[in-house]
Amino acid sequence: MTSKRRRLVAVLAAMVIVLVGGALLFLQIGVPMLRRHHYLQRLAVFGELHVPDLKSSEEKEAYRFFWSRSFHRAVLITVFVHDDAHGVLGVKVAAGTEDDGPGELVIDRDIQLGASEIQALRDVVRSNAFWREGIRSELTVDGSGWTIEVKQGRKYHLDSEISPKEGSSIRNVGMHLIELSGLELTPHEIY
Repeated sequence: MTSKRRRLVAVLAAMVIVLVGGALLFLQIGVPMLRRHHYLQRLAVFGELHVPDLKSSEEKEAYRFFWSRSFHRAVLITVFVHDDAHGVLGVKVAAGTEDDGPGELVIDRDIQLGASEIQALRDVVRSNAFWREGIRSELTVDGSGWTIEVKQGRKYHLDSEISPKEGSSIRNVGMHLIELSGLELTPHEIY
């Protein structure tokens, strides 16, 4: 092989390595960033801020579940815990789906939570090893995106998964928040 040919092969090999490396980097960094951007856009449609962006001292402890479904209405459930260990759960349901855009709100209500309900929520988060999991960068066409944010003092964590299986931490926390919200759902709406 001539030296010109060897240099050409080396350059082509370097280009392949850069392209493959770039694709892997995009999957590791780019996909989560795109999902986060998409999540923040959806929160804005609901008139909500990202939990770390909340400035009020009343939001020292907050829990949020955003459920973006392909075939059913988008749901946003937020719990703010007050200093007296009582809290307020806000539930918002949009008219649209993930595929056609959330649209206007068809449900927008607040529910007062007692100290025992707040403690039960804390227990569900703690018992499901929520703090150890993280965003799983899976791409899909159909299904539902389950995103949970938890802020306890200075501790913050966001977890996101596409159509989590029964028994997963994100599904357990999300289902607990759905139960607290009083939303009436049929089994085929939960995916």
